[in-house]
Amino acid sequence: MRGFPAWITRRTNHLLKLPTVNRLRVVADWTLALLFPREAVSLGVIEHPRQDFRDALHVIATAPSHLAPARDREEKEDDHHAYHR
Repeated sequence: MRGFPAWITRRTNHLLKLPTVNRLRVVADWTLALLFPREAVSLGVIEHPRQDFRDALHVIATAPSHLAPARDREEKEDDHHAYHR
C-alpha cells in the first residue's frame, strides 16, 4: 500500500491505539497541521537546538556567588565530612 491510502491507514491505526479522551485532540491537531503551515517561531529552535541551554549556562556561570549560597554550603559540608573520615 502506498500514497494516500497508506497515510490514512497509518493515521487510523495510530488513532485506534490512543485512549478515547485524547483522540479528539489529536484529530484536531492533525487537521490544523494539514490546514496551516508550521509556525515560524519554532524554526530557530530547530536550527540551534542547544542555544537556550548555552544561554542558561552563561547566566548561571556569570551570576554573583551570593545568589547560590546552597551550593557553597554543600561543598563546605562535603569538605568537612571528607576531612573527618
